[in-house]
Amino acid sequence: TVGITCPEFVADTLIVDAKVLVLARFDAQHPAGSDISAFFKVRQTVGKPPETKLSNAFVNYQPLRSIGELLNQYEGVGYADLLLLLPPDAPYTGAFEIHLIRADSSKVVLTSAVITLSN
Repeated sequence: TVGITCPEFVADTLIVDAKVLVLARFDAQHPAGSDISAFFKVRQTVGKPPETKLSNAFVNYQPLRSIGELLNQYEGVGYADLLLLLPPDAPYTGAFEIHLIRADSSKVVLTSAVITLSN
């Protein structure tokens, strides 16, 4: 998994969907601001940050659209671990914006730290 850390937030309204946007050019087809949600899967770990051991790399990941179901099922602290399935076509340095869409149509926007990915 890629070490993307986003700020914590209080989920006081059910999460129904999510999107991941790139804040810099990701590849030739995905300039800054593009939605690359299809490139991610998600899993949840409850009460502790996700492990990033290689042996856990592909265990229990689900489509990103299931993030609401994962985050809404527990009270207390929950963590969502996002797995990027497709690398950029060239080194990428930038941040990601995660949009969590709530049942009342409002959204929480979380911005990751700036990271560098290589293909």
